[in-house]
Amino acid sequence: FFEGKYIDVLIHSKIFERTSLRRINKKDIDITFQWVNDPNIRSFSFNKDNVERKSHKQWFYSKLNSTDCEYYILDFNGEPAGSIRFDIDAMNEAKINYLIDPKFTGRGLGTEILKKGITLIKDNRPDIKKVFGYVLESNRASVRIFEKLNFDLIEENGVELKYEKEIR
Repeated sequence: FFEGKYIDVLIHSKIFERTSLRRINKKDIDITFQWVNDPNIRSFSFNKDNVERKSHKQWFYSKLNSTDCEYYILDFNGEPAGSIRFDIDAMNEAKINYLIDPKFTGRGLGTEILKKGITLIKDNRPDIKKVFGYVLESNRASVRIFEKLNFDLIEENGVELKYEKEIR
């Protein structure tokens, strides 16, 4: 048992050495458009409709230029593998939205992007005291990630769950 656990830790530590978060830039518009319309990603989204390029472009640049948004790309071996966004409200709380490119799922990158994202928001926005996220109850992978990272489940309605965590 312990030997298997030790090997798992070694494998995951090597994976995470090859990951980094960087601020989103204009060049990321195409990959984010691709992700937002990926059927696997849409299946876990609250809005199931595909997004048109024109509306994605408007939305993307509004987030890129917003002072109330921290938006990052997860690079894995130099390739975009996911994104995490923190939308900051008037109470200095940040709503989390993240995704992992379906070709990179199952590697622990969801946990990694959330951990690294929280570290960055703490460093870049010391005014943020709490982060929270909504997840569909059927999205078992995200539910496990929030629980693994000690988020508190504060709301559930049979369809979606709300998790939050104090970060200060």
